[in-house]
Amino acid sequence: MQILSIKETAKRVGICRSTLLKLTRDGKFPRLVQITLKRKGFVDSEIDAWINARIAERDAEAA
Repeated sequence: MQILSIKETAKRVGICRSTLLKLTRDGKFPRLVQITLKRKGFVDSEIDAWINARIAERDAEAA
């Protein structure tokens, strides 16, 4: 398991940082983990699960 920075996560998902944080704030994206007092990040396995859920939604709509 690894914690990704906000910047790394945004790049991995393919959306801008502000959209990523809005999705998180709205409860539509995995929650941030406090790493240090000034640093937060996302758990990579939770990001993978979120991506897989988007793929499953797409495939269910196509069926």
